Amino acid sequence: MSLDYLSVTELAAVTRAVTLLDQCHGLVPADTVPVLLHPDLRLVVDAQLDAVGRVVVEHHGPDGEIIGYSSGYADDISERLAAEGLGVLLPLDRAVVALVLLWSVAMPTTQGRPPLRWSTAEPVKLNQLHHNRPLNKGLVTETVNRLHDAHVLINGRATGIRPGPMFDRLTPAQRRCIEEDLFILAAPEDPVAIAFQRRRHHHRHQQETS
Repeated sequence: MSLDYLSVTELAAVTRAVTLLDQCHGLVPADTVPVLLHPDLRLVVDAQLDAVGRVVVEHHGPDGEIIGYSSGYADDISERLAAEGLGVLLPLDRAVVALVLLWSVAMPTTQGRPPLRWSTAEPVKLNQLHHNRPLNKGLVTETVNRLHDAHVLINGRATGIRPGPMFDRLTPAQRRCIEEDLFILAAPEDPVAIAFQRRRHHHRHQQETS
């Protein structure tokens, strides 16, 4: 998309918004990028991100009002990268992340206390992760620190461990997929979990035959 028709002020606002969305860890507060509320200029920002396979992710408060933005890979791009093994966590990393999400997101949600965003979820203590006997304590600690450096987890030391700002870059569809993964992990024999797996199998079969 050509940007020649934009004024200098509009071009600066679009460029700033795209840069912030791409580079910031965590939310970009809504009031710092008012350009995203401009119907015409929002289309320009969307097009700039779409050119690199990304989309604007909106984050809403309890009242439904937009409180901030981030950017993440579009759903189809995310699926393609995962299929090619790009950006996929190692098995141990996935296991540790799953434990953190189970303790800090899934369990509070079942108790009626869902986090506003996963990155603001209730922290889980490191010793709670160590209770998982199949995982070596030393390896769990090393993995938490490595994932902290990659912004996948936040290791607050004394306060505990919670999902990191990378989870703010997930689209709603990507979050739902992880939520289903957690449900299947926690209760694989539950009829709902079986339905999730059946639907996924059908979706993969359609992709393979199309």
